[in-house]
Amino acid sequence: MKKIMLFLLVVVFSYGFVESADFYDQVKYLCGSGEFKLQDDSDGKGPYIKEWNCSNLKPTVVELNALDTDPVFVDKMKAKKDRMEKYSKDREWMIDQIEILKAKIAVLEGKVGP
Repeated sequence: MKKIMLFLLVVVFSYGFVESADFYDQVKYLCGSGEFKLQDDSDGKGPYIKEWNCSNLKPTVVELNALDTDPVFVDKMKAKKDRMEKYSKDREWMIDQIEILKAKIAVLEGKVGP
């Protein structure tokens, strides 16, 4: 039973959400293939591209801002939002199931009456 709970906890918390992924999503979309690193120095200027090892040229601020009107990018972000909403509902269900399992385990271990 404890292994099942641990598994469910791992599944629940593997759905981690990024609260504000706009800049990351924009950069990832323009990267193509390869890797990049973002950094925010907490100086009020916001995040920036620290390293760029992507197949495409490093985007300018104008190119990043233009993505708000790119229909393909907008569709990808809508799909991501829909997935996040679905996972959020799934996560709530899984947390409820974990609480049920905890109660069943407590009964089985004799900690609580039936």
